[in-house]
Amino acid sequence: MKKALMLFVVLVVAFSVYPAVLAETGAPVPLPPDLDIVKPALDVPGAVFSGIWDGVWQSSNNRYNVPKDVVIVIERIDGERVTIVYALRERGEESYVRVERKLSSVNKIDFDLGNGIKRVQLIYKGSSKKIYGTYFRGNITDEAIFSPRPQKAKLGKWNSKKEQIVSDFLALPFLCSFQTVIVNFRNDLFRRGEIFKKSRHQ
Repeated sequence: MKKALMLFVVLVVAFSVYPAVLAETGAPVPLPPDLDIVKPALDVPGAVFSGIWDGVWQSSNNRYNVPKDVVIVIERIDGERVTIVYALRERGEESYVRVERKLSSVNKIDFDLGNGIKRVQLIYKGSSKKIYGTYFRGNITDEAIFSPRPQKAKLGKWNSKKEQIVSDFLALPFLCSFQTVIVNFRNDLFRRGEIFKKSRHQ
């Protein structure tokens, strides 16, 4: 009973305190139909980036900017070359682009979106197992904290049929959307806390 009450309180807070993100967040941002994630060995430089990462761009220097759902997929890591899918939902419009760029370091990827104007920097932090992203376009800077999206495993990778059923259930679209909302809300609270800590030390 107490757990149900706590969940209800969390949902009420999420839907009241976080209206901007909820207005933008619906179904997961569409990805290419030919998406093919090749999981590298754990000892491959940059392997921590592999997979699908969900976040929300929020401007740190433009208060009129609307939060934007963003999904970054690291499809392949081949030596220093990284194949990246960048998918965005902005004001109801959805788009994605696939680029191949160079791995900056074992925990950093810095890439442009093909036009030389918009640039994205991703930094993986092992302490939180999240990616901290920065999006540069002209004088505007957006920031996001990316969380890994739960992946549906292929049959045979689970120890039992029950685990496979759980995996299929968690991969349902409405649950992915709900998980994205909660993750975005949690990430925004974390980001605001970091900003508050910095302001106290200034």
